[in-house]
Order: sequence, then structure tokens, then C-alpha cells
Amino acid sequence: MKPQWHFNLRRPCERMRNSKNDAFFTAESLENVSEALVREGIQNSLDAPQRGAGGVRQITVRIRFVPKAPAQVRQFLGGHFDSARQNFERGLAHPNLHALFGEDCGHLVFEDFGTRGLTGDVNEWRLERAEQNAFFRFFRAEGSSAKTGESIGRWGIGKQVFLTAGRLHAMFGLTVRADSPARVLMGSAVVQSHTVGEQDFQPDAWFGCREVADDPVTPVTDPQVIDAFANAFDLKRGDLPGLSLIVPSVDERVNTEDLRRGIVRSFFWPILQGELVVDLEAPGETWRIDAETLPTHRSLLPAPEAAVIEFASWASTAKASEKVILPTEGATRPSWKDFGEQLLPEAKLNEIRTRLETAQRVGIKVPVRVRPKNEGGTESMSYFTVYLATCRDAGHRPIFLRDGIVITDVRSPLMSGNRSLVVVEQKALAGLLGDSEGVNHTQWQKDSDKFYNRYYYGPDTIKFVTRSVYEIMQRLHAAETKGDPTLLLDIFFLPTEFGLGVDAGLEVRVVDGGGEFRHHLTHLSLTADDAVAVIAALRFDNRSRALDEPRPFPRRTLRDPSPIARSLLAAARAFFRLRLPHVHTDQWQLPAPPSPPPSPAMRHRLAR
Repeated sequence: MKPQWHFNLRRPCERMRNSKNDAFFTAESLENVSEALVREGIQNSLDAPQRGAGGVRQITVRIRFVPKAPAQVRQFLGGHFDSARQNFERGLAHPNLHALFGEDCGHLVFEDFGTRGLTGDVNEWRLERAEQNAFFRFFRAEGSSAKTGESIGRWGIGKQVFLTAGRLHAMFGLTVRADSPARVLMGSAVVQSHTVGEQDFQPDAWFGCREVADDPVTPVTDPQVIDAFANAFDLKRGDLPGLSLIVPSVDERVNTEDLRRGIVRSFFWPILQGELVVDLEAPGETWRIDAETLPTHRSLLPAPEAAVIEFASWASTAKASEKVILPTEGATRPSWKDFGEQLLPEAKLNEIRTRLETAQRVGIKVPVRVRPKNEGGTESMSYFTVYLATCRDAGHRPIFLRDGIVITDVRSPLMSGNRSLVVVEQKALAGLLGDSEGVNHTQWQKDSDKFYNRYYYGPDTIKFVTRSVYEIMQRLHAAETKGDPTLLLDIFFLPTEFGLGVDAGLEVRVVDGGGEFRHHLTHLSLTADDAVAVIAALRFDNRSRALDEPRPFPRRTLRDPSPIARSLLAAARAFFRLRLPHVHTDQWQLPAPPSPPPSPAMRHRLAR
């Protein structure tokens, strides 16, 4: 039987519908259709691994992008759409289907290796018998997924991005698996509801074989037909288990640079861990993206993202000795407000602080209890890991990963002075957060249909994870932000009759051409996360008088002056020029990195 495209007639009792799945892959949190394609395609591959020794997954993905296909390939494609030409023209609202197979017709191939392929009975069409049937879920179901727990996907809609990536809204899939038949080929398309002649048709179509109109379409098993497809599109599948997808007449928005960027941005973690290798091919160019070559692809990303990936190179291989494990006794309920002190006692804070000071980076293993509400659900102690590194940049948000994929639109506080990764890999917590994700896996949503009311303290758990970096840094800085009247002595001071130091508070009034502003502060931390104004924070004795020789005072060293420190110095100079013009402020300096700590000669002197 010759395979072809099959559309189903719409019966009078059936609702007319048009798919809106495209909208899920055009969210602002996704850069473009190329990024959506690699995110959904690779996550499906990561969800179906053939695990080796020790349960390790090692997956290779091959993406071949051909922007302009040879004439023989275009003819091959056109011939397979001829039988349903009118259906596609009406369903796509395109007047001439053959124009889509012109010289600008390209295609995209997506193949995975080290996976199981689409297992299950290829003839099954009944839901109650197809619970774990991957073939059924991929080709015969929409919005239905059997994935749970450590699986990345949930909604059964991700595969639709391959349809979105093509102008025909169609794809072909060749899978090799352990089940019988071992090699099968099938096609899927979703257009709009349409009319041909006097007949109304549903939007769904399948490429395969069937003899009776109401029977399900069955996949192609003829070796000659399958080999012809494999040769036409230069597939590397052979007899290796896995799935090969072909997107004909690929959308003009798809390009290799966006594909590369999407791979690096979304999957740097499994790449760094050696679980994923991606080969990207285009005419005249080939890129292998693995743990060794990943640094050469960082230039595709903005500098802050590239720096985080560099930091992730350490985090992905961090030793147990480089991590601080927080006590499980504090994991009574996911609340930093109520149980933060038990989770982060002073001893643990000191350990974290010491590692940041000595190594400039640390991993923090945070425990959290997961309590499912469903019958038979077992409460378990889970955890996630926060990786912190100090930096000189400002305005970073943590990057969140679940099971290796970056969750791009998690709402968390903006941080300064550090880079951070929050990595969730343990099954119970990964399952909870995965259930809260939307279709495109870019957010954790407390009201998601698959999450709402399924877990005790479910929304609190999301908040606990998303605020983890902020809460940890707040507690680390708590001691530093306590009043310290000697904090700025190495930058500027006034001598008093008691020696060099500070005394009673005085409002500081700085006047310039732009007007006047006032500040009265008891303390200032130069390492604070956010400095809200350019100020001079000075406290001194209003009765101060000059001394012949300044007395010694405790040293305070600025290892790396920040912009706020420089602004403070400028404001202090302006203040003294206005109120105490006899003070020689021109000699006041900040140490410039990487200069050594200030010497005694840098102590400020009051001119007589």
C-alpha cells in the first residue's frame, strides 16, 4: 500500500477547532522559534535515555539545517504532498502548495542517539491501553503526556514546535526501537479546519497507510520507502535506536546562529556534565557542542550569560568538599522567614562566608521536604543546590535549572556582587517544580493545572526555591550591615581630641549646582547589595580640632573599591569644601585594584 497524507472528515456532531499551540512557543521568555525548537527537541531526547552503567545518560543530538534543498529533494517532498494538495492549500490558506517547494524550500533534520525511540504498539489508538505508549503519545495524542518525576516535559504539546518550525506545519518521524516492528516511519500535520469542495475536514493529518476512512493511520514499515526517506534527507539513523524528525519547507526564521545560541543557553548544564553532545550541521559548516568545545560558543551570548556559563564549568564538577550542606532539621516547612535561622545557623554562615572569601565560590546544598497530596504519595526529604560566586558586576538574577534545562523566566530578586545558579536535580523536588511549569517550561506557576492543590505547601516550596539566593545573601550580609562607625576610616575621617576616629552624628548636607540633599546615617556597608543614593556617610565630633600627630586606629581595608565607594569619596570632598575648606581633600584616594591594601601613608591628614 502506497503511503500518503490522510485528513479526516468533520462529522456534524464534532466541534470545529483550530489549534493555537503555536502561541506557546512565541512567548517573550523564548528568544525565537529556533530556541523553542532546540529546547523542546532536546528535552524530549533527555527524557528518553538509554541509561548506561550507573544510570548515566549519554545522548547525542544531530541537527542538520539545509536552508535551500537540492532539486531532487524538493521533488521528493512535493511528490509526497500531491495526494493531499488541496487539503494543505485550504488548511494553510496558501493558493499554490507547489510554491512552498521552490528554490527557497529548505528542511531541518533532528536526530537523537542514545535514546529508546518511540516505543509501544504502533496500532494502538485507545487511551486506556496507551498509558506508557510513547508512539501513541507522540503521533496520536495532543496535550497528553505520561511524563512525571524526573522527566522534563509534562504537557504533551512540546512536539508541536516542529510543526510550527515549518511552513507546511508538517513533520515526518522515523524511529528505531526495541519493539516490533523495529523501524517505522510516520508523518503528522496540523493545519486549520478547512473545506474542499462540499466536504469539511478536521485540521489534523497523518502520513502513513490505511484502507478504511475511519481507521487510524498506521506507520510505514516498508524498508524501501524508509530507506528512500533516510537517503533523501541524509539521515544517520541506520539501525540505531532513537528518533529522527524531518521538518519540510522549514520556516525562514530558523537559522544556525539562533540554533547554536539556543543550545548553549538552554542546555549548558547537561553538556558540561557530559550527558549531552550536540552536532549542528549547515552547508559548509559543522559545529560540535560538548563539554570541551562549549567555551568557544560562549561568545554567542551576552557577556553576563557567558560569565555564568564559565562559572557553571566549575559548578558542574564541584567536589563534595566544596559544598556546604545545610541541616535537615531546619527543613520543617519551606519558609525562610520561619526556619531561616535553623537552616543557616551562624556556623554554616561562617563556613559559607569563609569559602567565598578564600575561593570566591561555594556550593550550598539546601534541604526541602516534598509532600504530595495524592493517595499513596510519600513524603520525602529532597534538596537543591545553590552555587554562588563573587563578581564585580551588578544586577544579576540567579539562573534556575531543573533536570538540566534552564527555566528562563523565574521571577526572583535582582542581586549584585555575585553570580548564582540554582540547580534542581533530585527527583522529588524536580517533579514538584516540573508539575508547576507551563507548556514551554519557562516559569514555575503556583496555579498551573498540573500543580494546583497537588502538594502540601506547594506554592511555598516554589517561593522557597526562587528566593533562596536572596535569602542566603541577606543573612550573609546581616553582620556586615550592622552599625560600624569605623568602617570608612581608611577613606576619610576627622581627627578629634581623642584621636583619629568618629564621634557624635551630624547631618551631612551636600550642595552642588543641581540642588541640595541631606543624609544622616549611622552606618554604611560598602558591600551592601544596593546603594540607593550617592551620599557621604560621616560622623564626627563637632568640636574636633587639629592634632599635631594623628593617633593609630584600627585599619579597614578596601580590597576592591566599588562605584558607591568612589561616589562616597566625591560627596565627602564636596562636603568638606563647603563646611571645612581648610581640609585638604585632594590627597584622599581609594586604592585601585589590583593594588595592595592601603598603607599607613594613605591615612588622611588634617592641614593646619
